[in-house]
Amino acid sequence: MPLKSPRRTARLLLLYGLLSHGTAWATGLALPKAATQCTRSATLMQCHDLMGNYYSMALMGRTVFLRGHDAVRGLSWAQTSSSTGQGQVFCGFSSDGQVWIGRTRKIGWNVLGRFSSSTGTRGQTSCNRLKGCSY
Repeated sequence: MPLKSPRRTARLLLLYGLLSHGTAWATGLALPKAATQCTRSATLMQCHDLMGNYYSMALMGRTVFLRGHDAVRGLSWAQTSSSTGQGQVFCGFSSDGQVWIGRTRKIGWNVLGRFSSSTGTRGQTSCNRLKGCSY
């Protein structure tokens, strides 16, 4: 999960935050079905697309483990998230040595997120089930 593009990073972290709060599919951030193939069970999900990207999620109690590969940049990444009341705290790293931390929290129909990385990138996201997302 490369953090060199703040907009891309914000979208990926927002997607993760929304997935963890169960609203990603309602906002249209998911890839079209034809482009992505996923296999899932109650606690595991693995997806890949036509470009060679893949990611997987595993749920264990209140903790979510993510792993993925960005085929365009040739980077692999991993992230761990833990639920804390109405939010999530997450941290991750990529194969190029970058590290990031952040949090999301749910307030009503909104999911708010903040993150920072070892490259100095900082950002925030806001998503509303009716109005969509801003970065």
